[in-house]
Amino acid sequence: MPPLLELKHITRRFGRLMALDDVNLRVERGEIYGVLGENGAGKSTLMHILAGAVSRTSGEIIFDGRKVAIESPRAAFELGVGMVYQHFKLVDTQNGLENLALFAPGAWLKGITPQIRQLIARWTTELDWDVDWRTPIAQLSVSEQQRIEIIKALCLGGRLLILDEPTAALTPAQADSLLTAVRRLAQRGLTVLLISHKLAEIKNACDHLLVLRRGRVVLESGAREVSTGDLVSAMIGQDVTLPPARRAEHSKGPVLELVHEDTRSASGRRRARHHVEPHRLVKASLRVCAGEIVGVCGVEGNGQAQLTAMLTGEAAVRGHLALDGRPMSARAVGRHMRNTGMIPADRQRDGLILSWPINHNLILKTHARPPLSFGGVLRRRQWRKHNQALVKQYDIRTPSLIIPAAALSGGNQQKIILARELAMRPNFLLAMNPTRGLDVGAAAFVMRQMLLARDQGMGLLLIHDDLDEVLRLSDRLYVMCGGCLYQTPWPNASRDQIGAWMLGENLHQLADAAPLTDQVNLPGNGPVTP
Repeated sequence: MPPLLELKHITRRFGRLMALDDVNLRVERGEIYGVLGENGAGKSTLMHILAGAVSRTSGEIIFDGRKVAIESPRAAFELGVGMVYQHFKLVDTQNGLENLALFAPGAWLKGITPQIRQLIARWTTELDWDVDWRTPIAQLSVSEQQRIEIIKALCLGGRLLILDEPTAALTPAQADSLLTAVRRLAQRGLTVLLISHKLAEIKNACDHLLVLRRGRVVLESGAREVSTGDLVSAMIGQDVTLPPARRAEHSKGPVLELVHEDTRSASGRRRARHHVEPHRLVKASLRVCAGEIVGVCGVEGNGQAQLTAMLTGEAAVRGHLALDGRPMSARAVGRHMRNTGMIPADRQRDGLILSWPINHNLILKTHARPPLSFGGVLRRRQWRKHNQALVKQYDIRTPSLIIPAAALSGGNQQKIILARELAMRPNFLLAMNPTRGLDVGAAAFVMRQMLLARDQGMGLLLIHDDLDEVLRLSDRLYVMCGGCLYQTPWPNASRDQIGAWMLGENLHQLADAAPLTDQVNLPGNGPVTP
């Protein structure tokens, strides 16, 4: 029996850029095949070709023993290929069934047919998942949204499932659960292509591995036959050392102080302590001092978005908020954040203007300031000099500064944001999932820059879904669960303990384990202990 998928001499050019160069791949039925590489190595381009989102320049695709042309997502669905993108393709205002109806053949006209309902029931049972199909997507957690995306892809495809960074926004327990489900699908004959930057995870999950570097295959091996160090060397071309887990030697005065408590509920009555509607922040008090990194970890959907909205002036604080020692209203916070560093959770939606060239994105916050501007007129020579220095310092890999930011890989897009924000030398940096979706080299670079900024006296608030990275970087750590913020005794707590607190287990321990020494004192107010 022929393999399910063969790629022969696949090439893809984008103008002068060779995104894929003579790539060959052979994937057997029922196999989990991992695809690795730096950001910009060609992984996503290769997967998009298989999903019908991008056409190949040359080469052959052989599926189930016959040569095929996958020129559209519909053609991919008809072959049995489904893809779950890192950034989900879901309409937030509609529920899961309505989202499925948007893609299922004829469903937009006929509604969800009995055949589609049978497929939903089949895959839900196979995966042993409890899926909420009736609630609007915006009200679901990332893990629940992902389950809907996977089942949607299986219903439309069902033979080859492509997963792009499926565990990037999941807790360790959720990631283990997902990979267990993927292995169960493979045992039943489904073939899976898995893209991930978490090397230990992908080694354990996959049967075979393919490594791309600058569009070419540099390593193909059985997953058990190669070490993690070999994979890193193949991906990057050199060894990568993650920054050591080193605590700050000292911190100075506060750059951020927050005391917030909201006891309202939809019915106007006080709600139970850990039962809140999604995205609502009930109780949060924290302090960030100059020269330290304060981490906040938790399962997405427990109030992180609302906390971020308060710190950027998009939502009102029911209590007190001070930046650089000055009490702030929501409007004042919004103005102040223009001079404060921020790495948003969604770099493409909130961090960049993708259609603008790189050189414009690099000066979005500083274009009106000396030396880039004088008397309201942009000084182009200074502008070019400034941007060229940032590109070199932050290793932004681009053939030109005038190409749109959309043309760069995710890692280089994140470096543009990091360079722009740190170049302002702010006292405070708010960073949300700064390494999500980045390869090991780019992630290590971002972490080193954040530690360097801390050592130079900046205060950083790190809101992160990746527990290992937040533990590596944080001097102090909070857990967010059920809309409440709890300070942990980190570093005097284990990873497993913190993971349990993230899931809402044993939260009563935190009241005694780490009575908050950070009593927040704001002008005109007494100390408030969270």
